Amino acid sequence: MTTTVVNNSLFKSLFEKQKLTRNNFMEWYRNLQIVLSTKDKLPFLEQPIPTLPELLQTLQEFHTCKQEEGQSVSSYVLKMKSYIDNLEYLGHAMTQNLSVSLILVSLKKEYDGFVQNYNMHSMGKTVTGLHAMLKLHEQTLPPKEVAPALHAIRAGRI
Repeated sequence: MTTTVVNNSLFKSLFEKQKLTRNNFMEWYRNLQIVLSTKDKLPFLEQPIPTLPELLQTLQEFHTCKQEEGQSVSSYVLKMKSYIDNLEYLGHAMTQNLSVSLILVSLKKEYDGFVQNYNMHSMGKTVTGLHAMLKLHEQTLPPKEVAPALHAIRAGRI
């Protein structure tokens, strides 16, 4: 217990007297290494900072995933499904209703009618069933409109 008190006071006094500045970094770092080595904590200083735990990283990616412009609904749902599967693998399985709802709320605007219809009829599909329905709906969407400047060029006018 006395060595801990001595080491803590040594640590405190060393770093209270010598504040870290641009000019004294090397000396400050060397003192930090000495203090940490006396407490058997030096390996923590020399190890790289660990990456985010897999669960947190999966949740961040899942939360920020939105269907991008030009992305097919199929590739989007498969990407979301991979996050759902990974969460289940990590021991944090989601219900089918939650999984489906999270997919539906992050679709592009052109799927608003589909989402409204899906919610009105309480279809209660699985992610796989929703995937099939969305692929069929995607085929019914009108093609993207071509910009007016392109229409003029195609008609021979500029």
